[in-house]
Amino acid sequence: MAGIESDRRRWIPFLLGTAIAGVVIWIVMDTRGESSPDGTGSEIHPPSLGGEEEIDASTEVRVPALRIATGSRLVLAETDLPAVGDLAIALELSDEARGDGPRSARIVSATSGRLDAQAIPLPGPGSGLRLDVDRAFLSHGLYLIEVDTADHHPLKLRRYVLEID
Repeated sequence: MAGIESDRRRWIPFLLGTAIAGVVIWIVMDTRGESSPDGTGSEIHPPSLGGEEEIDASTEVRVPALRIATGSRLVLAETDLPAVGDLAIALELSDEARGDGPRSARIVSATSGRLDAQAIPLPGPGSGLRLDVDRAFLSHGLYLIEVDTADHHPLKLRRYVLEID
């Protein structure tokens, strides 16, 4: 009888380790943009960047043509980046998570370091946030964009990935 109990106890660390490894792999794959809920993939390749921003007349906020959904990846060619000024990106975010005011954002890269920024709400329901990234900060590589949300949830961050080819 005692031998059966000790055999059961040996399996507990193995099962716990397997479960933790599965969760870590799922999180890493999700933040890399390699999985999406609809199974179609989540990389977005924009057609072009030539002045497609729309201006909302009521607030005079420019709505960027480039959009990134939560947990997905936007892939841009380095030649598509603006020569001067900022790269404007619309980050999709629910109204509850967006809140009313600006949200703090961090752009992190292994090569460029970290850039702290403010993401401002776009006008209208379900429109998300506008993030302006300094062109001088961007070069070839991957960038993780984290935005603090107004959610009443322990994990208040939303993550987006920007890839510059």
